[in-house]
Amino acid sequence: MIVRLTLTDFLAHGHSVIEFGPGLTVLTGPNNTGKSAVVEALRCLCQNPTPKHFIRHGAKEARVEAEMSDGTRVLWIRTKTHARYELTRPGQEPETYAKFGRKPPSDVLDVLRLDPVELETDEPIDVHIGNQRDPIFLLNRSGFTTASFLASSTESAHLLSMQRLLKDRIQAAKREEQGLSGRLSVLETDLDRLAPLPDLGLALDRAREAEAGVLALDGAIPALDRDLGRLSRLGSALAALGLRQEACRTLSPAPRTEDCRPLARTLKTLAGLRDQAATLSVRLARLAATPPPAAWPTALLGDCLARVSRLSRLLDRTEARGQALAGLRPLPQVQDTTALATLVRALGQVRIRLAAPAARLKILAPLAGPQAPVEIGPLARLLARLRDLRGQAFSLEADLDQKARTLAQAEARMTARLAELGRCPLCGSGLDARTFFTRGADHDH
Repeated sequence: MIVRLTLTDFLAHGHSVIEFGPGLTVLTGPNNTGKSAVVEALRCLCQNPTPKHFIRHGAKEARVEAEMSDGTRVLWIRTKTHARYELTRPGQEPETYAKFGRKPPSDVLDVLRLDPVELETDEPIDVHIGNQRDPIFLLNRSGFTTASFLASSTESAHLLSMQRLLKDRIQAAKREEQGLSGRLSVLETDLDRLAPLPDLGLALDRAREAEAGVLALDGAIPALDRDLGRLSRLGSALAALGLRQEACRTLSPAPRTEDCRPLARTLKTLAGLRDQAATLSVRLARLAATPPPAAWPTALLGDCLARVSRLSRLLDRTEARGQALAGLRPLPQVQDTTALATLVRALGQVRIRLAAPAARLKILAPLAGPQAPVEIGPLARLLARLRDLRGQAFSLEADLDQKARTLAQAEARMTARLAELGRCPLCGSGLDARTFFTRGADHDH
């Protein structure tokens, strides 16, 4: 049976591969799309017609290849001058047939099994490939041709076997369809039973998410314990720093310092003036000790007097400034603020550290606290006591059953004995077992 047909440069087909499924294969489509070319390709493959118009325009040759169900491949090649066949069997090299006459090689026909039925008195009848213009099989032929065709035992037997095979396939397909229908109903029932699975899947997903959240919280508990410990330590440190801060509040603020550079320059100037005054004093003393010449130089004396006048005025201003500065208090002692700055920085770090645990505590505040452990010792003792009492009850029930059986046996013996006596030996009245057992020995005498 042909399972695949490949057309290359054949009529309208540049390269087409057609897969044949099991059973019936139907080709549909608009006109002039190459459906009839597929039928002509099969006809060329099994009959090798002479026309050259099968070669596609612009191509050098046309190819039609059929692959059988057993893997055998038959290739028909048509050029402008001749045609040839290539037969490739599974696991063998291709066999080429180039000179075979008008009729295809017998090996090719044996593989394809699509050759027409030869009649003795009329043209052959093609039972495999129908003509598009003459689609009615045998009904448009003469009665003699139909009788000749039916008289050919080989092909009629072949047709009958094909008919039986088709009938068997139809019945098998119907049985398979029934089985598939039953299987489909069973699967639909199973699907109906599995309808709640999506809801269960969603519930399972929610449970998994909840479990993941619980596991995450469980994993966060050690970190929370560590944070609580750190929070406790930081609280203690914060309390100590608060005490230090309270102690630091009693300190007076540092005094405002003044710029003493002008004062230093003034003192330096004053020291220079003092040195100049001392020098002038020495020079004046020397001049005083020196006998006056006949005539002092007027220019030198005027210069000295001018300088002495300037120095006197400058000395007066300096002494005035010194008197003004004498009333100022001395500069206060500057304290070392390194420890205070370190304390302030430590307080800032503590505030930053306290922010994260406070946020975590705010998140964990809605959570319920851990459940208080329950002492199971009294419950275990109670269970042990219940087991002991149950064993005692079983033992008492067994003893009670034994006594009941003994009492029943004694009652039976006494009933038999009373039946033998018939009357009371004391009063002579009749003895009844029921009366005797209910009233005892106080019956009427």
